[in-house]
Amino acid sequence: MYYSSEGKIKINTDTITVEKISLKNNPSDIANGEVIAKGNVILDNLDLKEFDIKVYSNRFKLLS
Repeated sequence: MYYSSEGKIKINTDTITVEKISLKNNPSDIANGEVIAKGNVILDNLDLKEFDIKVYSNRFKLLS
């Protein structure tokens, strides 16, 4: 299986913001297969403090 991905992430000193990451299936595996992730990772002196990522999908193939 093959996937493609694109998205936008902002990195600051204490926050990583996932504005949108799209992971898409190869059309030969499943047509219109896509997962979208959005959210934030909060850091405290580079230690993980909070992880809040939401993943949305109506159709996606993970394994063959």
